[in-house]
Amino acid sequence: MAQLLRAEGQIELKWGVDKVGAVCNWTYLIDDNGKPTLISGKTRAEELDFENRTYIFDVIDGHAREKYYKTFKGKMEVTPKGEGCIMKLSLEVEKLNEDAPEPNEHIGLEFDIAKDIDAYLCST
Repeated sequence: MAQLLRAEGQIELKWGVDKVGAVCNWTYLIDDNGKPTLISGKTRAEELDFENRTYIFDVIDGHAREKYYKTFKGKMEVTPKGEGCIMKLSLEVEKLNEDAPEPNEHIGLEFDIAKDIDAYLCST
């Protein structure tokens, strides 16, 4: 039976999707049972609120969806702080089965991605 989980984290940041429906293609390296593996995925922008610096996305294709999760959605909320920003990340996943891993690795990946794209949101 699939499990619905929610995971959250926070990181201090110093972002580019420009419209709802925009699809981003990602290629990234993961640790797959001790073996570094290059994989890819696609996300689609579900909601963009530039005034409140909020981005909601859906992972629509790729390793995580094919192998582990029936659904995988995320929300990034960015708040200016000094010369950078604070980003709050929430992930909501529904596992394909009970053996699917917790999304901890994906939280770290999302933070790494956020470090590369945060300048856009902080500048709007």
